[in-house]
Amino acid sequence: MSETSRPFQVIASVTALRKSPSREGARETQMLAGEVFHVLDHVDGWAQGVATLDGYEGWVKLDDLAEPALIPTIPSRRCALCLRPA
Repeated sequence: MSETSRPFQVIASVTALRKSPSREGARETQMLAGEVFHVLDHVDGWAQGVATLDGYEGWVKLDDLAEPALIPTIPSRRCALCLRPA
C-alpha cells in the first residue's frame, strides 16, 4: 500500500465497492463487515481505495467504514495485515 493510504474497516454488514463515487456507479464487488479497505482519497462522502482481501480498487461510502482498522475478521493467506505466529 501507498505510504499515504490509511486502513479503514468495513462496519456495515455488506457494502458495495463501485467504479465511481455514486450509488449509480457500476458495482465491482462487495465487501463484508470486518474487511480492511485502504483509503487513498475521499470526495463527497465516498472513499477511494483498495480492498486488502482481493485487491479490487474503487469507491465505498464513508459511512460504511471506520478508522482505525482492527485485525481482519476474515483470515486469508493473501491478507497483508494478518498476524502470523513467530
